[in-house]
Amino acid sequence: MFLYSEGRDAEAKAILDSTMVLPPEVILENLHALLAEQPPGRNYDAEALRAFGVSATDSTSMRSLMRWFAEKKYAEVAIRFADRMERLQPGDLEAATIRREMNAHLERQRSKFLDAADVS
Repeated sequence: MFLYSEGRDAEAKAILDSTMVLPPEVILENLHALLAEQPPGRNYDAEALRAFGVSATDSTSMRSLMRWFAEKKYAEVAIRFADRMERLQPGDLEAATIRREMNAHLERQRSKFLDAADVS
């Protein structure tokens, strides 16, 4: 993932060629862990999908990831995957609902933070 993010595709491919392929459910579990919390200002979604061999056009995987991030309240990531779903399936109602719910969640978090800042 990190090699792909630095444009070192040949090195990334060499590593991937020497590793075993994981079952799909294990791949998604690993992506949950990798993508849930990323460094501020960084987004490794595309590189992680590529490193784990998940097609960005695989709507089943994108939906599964979107749902997990939304359920666990990883709002920013859930919104990004909702955006991916809407690009794959324009007008997707579940993606629109998750985006709306996660934006509301973020707004509540911001309000709590601002309220706490007023107290001090």
